[in-house]
Amino acid sequence: MKKKLYSIFMVIFIAYIVYTSGYAGGDSYAGEPLKFESDGSLTMTTYDQKATTDIRYRTIGWTIYSEDRTKSVVIQFEESESEYIDEDGDGYKEKVRTYFKIDKDIIFNRIGAVDKEWQEELYREGGDLIFDGVLTIVEYDGEVEKRRLGRLTNGGDNYEEEVYFTLDGIKNARIWGSSVSFDSHFNKKVHLDRHPEMLDGNVEVKHFLMDGSAISRYDYSEQVESGEHQYTARQIAGHECMGVKVKYGESAEGSMQISDSVILSLDDLFSTACIYFYYQGSENTGKSGEDIDPEATGVIKADDMGS
Repeated sequence: MKKKLYSIFMVIFIAYIVYTSGYAGGDSYAGEPLKFESDGSLTMTTYDQKATTDIRYRTIGWTIYSEDRTKSVVIQFEESESEYIDEDGDGYKEKVRTYFKIDKDIIFNRIGAVDKEWQEELYREGGDLIFDGVLTIVEYDGEVEKRRLGRLTNGGDNYEEEVYFTLDGIKNARIWGSSVSFDSHFNKKVHLDRHPEMLDGNVEVKHFLMDGSAISRYDYSEQVESGEHQYTARQIAGHECMGVKVKYGESAEGSMQISDSVILSLDDLFSTACIYFYYQGSENTGKSGEDIDPEATGVIKADDMGS
């Protein structure tokens, strides 16, 4: 009799554990896709067992690692799209399919905020990344979400209360009926194609004003996106533009173009450039024109032109 009662107790206990398993009660699909789209945005689709209790989990972000796991950054996202599906075709919607998407600019900016060199190398050359899910616990009332027990803040820089960044952490957070579905949310390897068009270039513009033996140089720098940009000589009272030179990266300086404008092309081959406009003092000092900021003025030697 005691043995029979013990067996009944064990069956009830096991059933209780399965019932309180929450959002991930069954096996996950082996082929859950995580990928970068052609524009650099990130998408993922997960499949989980439909919850039967009021304690569930939710993915609220990703930790992105470099392939050697020496660099990392947490990416926060707010919401995801979920739907119940009838995977077996038996009329019952047992599975939950969840679709995540993170905008390309969010990923790009978060990586750059952590390590500019990592960002530069990754987006110029492409490379593999490792993803681990960031999860929290959610309380439900039937199918209505009541309360999340943790959250990421400041884009992923900080977190509050119950947030789990590791596989062991979320597996041990509650008594789940089956924790195997968590495995598909960690150690996921995905390749990012090169996207040099997302990297900013640095353009330095120099204006040389020549009045007899005195040469004044006026400089400024700006950050620009890759692509074509047009620069035009300034209208400076008492001076006429003689021409312009362009220097890309460390390449040899080109010859002067007899023009007062130039189209600059920054791409994956050249991320920096210098533009030199040359002006000769004119006898027509009465023509209208703008003054260059005197704080950007310096008197240089003639042999420093174009340096």
